[in-house]
Amino acid sequence: MNANMGLAKWVLLAVLVAGSGCTSIRGVRPVYPAPDQTVSDLQPLLKWEAAEDPEATYDLAISMKGVKEGASKREYYREGLAGTSHKVETSLKPGTLYTWSLRTRKGDEVGDWNKQESRIFLLLYYHSSKRPLTFRTP
Repeated sequence: MNANMGLAKWVLLAVLVAGSGCTSIRGVRPVYPAPDQTVSDLQPLLKWEAAEDPEATYDLAISMKGVKEGASKREYYREGLAGTSHKVETSLKPGTLYTWSLRTRKGDEVGDWNKQESRIFLLLYYHSSKRPLTFRTP
């Protein structure tokens, strides 16, 4: 076996061990703020992509991220929003991490809250997590 074949096997093994990953959004896709972005003011203008159904409206929930993992406290909620943006009507707390979620609504039919989904693939390991989208106030 020549040296190049041995090197190629080690490179392939390194790629398989290092693995790969991806992040995707399930449900309504946010436009602004991007995940983990710091917004410019305490009443941010949130934006998202339109649903396939033009008659759909949107529900919006903003929660303050808690100290414990996964804990949060709902700070703001609006139901039946038309269009693909909404300016938060009350001031959020400065220097705070928030989660925000959207879902579609058409009459009595309500969709699932959107989530950011991350996946990591390794040779002998697979990890998947679903978490809400986050932003931080200035």
